[in-house]
Amino acid sequence: MVLRKITIVLFAILFIPVSAFCLDYGIGVKGGVGFSFFRGDDYQALLDFGTTAVEPYGTYFRTRFMLSYSAGVFAELGLLDFFSIQPEAIFTFGGGAYGYPENYSLYDYKEYLKMTYVELPALVKIRYARRIKPRYARKRGSFEWIRCSIYAGPGIAFLLGDGKAMSKVDREEYMSAELPPNYFKDFYYFLIFGAGVDIGRGNSRTYTTVDLRYHMGWSSIMHPDMDAEDFQANNIQLLIGFAIGSGPGK
Repeated sequence: MVLRKITIVLFAILFIPVSAFCLDYGIGVKGGVGFSFFRGDDYQALLDFGTTAVEPYGTYFRTRFMLSYSAGVFAELGLLDFFSIQPEAIFTFGGGAYGYPENYSLYDYKEYLKMTYVELPALVKIRYARRIKPRYARKRGSFEWIRCSIYAGPGIAFLLGDGKAMSKVDREEYMSAELPPNYFKDFYYFLIFGAGVDIGRGNSRTYTTVDLRYHMGWSSIMHPDMDAEDFQANNIQLLIGFAIGSGPGK
């Protein structure tokens, strides 16, 4: 059922003929890396419990960032020069980590909760574009353009699979196991805040896009059986992509 919904969204993003109704448009792919982590009151209770367990050693059970990977598709629909909407479908391998840092009495210990999910955000973008005349133009009258934007919007993420738990001691894998079906929820809600830059050539139908964003969990990722209603997944992402479409002032 979840995969059916994902497929419908992907086809909608790629094949809806939006160019006739928009000032400008772009359809493309993007991918990149990020640092994912957890937050929330129930997550903090977990950290406090781990700290109490080794308090005589003078160390803290704390958040340890996890490297994440993302890739997907997007469509930008320019309704005004300064305003556009951007639906996306981004597959992400992320999660979070926590543990004890290395000190004089403990090994470096790190626990991971890994999950794969697809993010379906709907972003509202405020943007500003400017044409730039190249110093050495290949053709007379040619130009390049740059478009800066800030954006935000809500989304829903569907979990793919049940997730995985892993631990490392001194950066060597110590344990790895699949999580039970009642550990994570099937989906959760989130908000995205970010900024981006698009760069293109006036006589080309392609352009490059770069995004830096914060994926902030809105609802808990934990299944109700886990009794953790305030345990959110977060991600700071850097995404680079390529799009086909029209530039500013179509």
